[in-house]
Amino acid sequence: MAVGTSARAPGFTLLEMIVVLAILGLTTAIVAPAVLRGIDAWKRRGELDALINQVRGLPAEARSAGRTLEISDEVLAGESPPLTVAPEFRLTTKNPWKVRHNGVCDSAELQLASESREVRIAVDAPFCDAHVVP
Repeated sequence: MAVGTSARAPGFTLLEMIVVLAILGLTTAIVAPAVLRGIDAWKRRGELDALINQVRGLPAEARSAGRTLEISDEVLAGESPPLTVAPEFRLTTKNPWKVRHNGVCDSAELQLASESREVRIAVDAPFCDAHVVP
């Protein structure tokens, strides 16, 4: 070993490790909220798509049961509602509406609400075509 050179062991110093951990922590703090918002939006969209599919299936359900389905806030809050959503969501209807035994549907408007947002869904007669109202 030459004079004036140090015998340094290979590896990282404590300061280098702290700097890397600080950079990772800052990156996580910046990215995590956006990821969580994305997951929440994805969950809301999945619940909305499932509800729209249920609404579109109501005419077939009424025809197969051979009876008129009445949809109101009381029915939606009941024991076996024709439309179901996850517990963290609340589903209401602006006015009571019917899907007749022959599959003909009245026009209606539903509200799907969570803690952070409310979405309105229009149901068009006569085929229960459901879509989100902008």
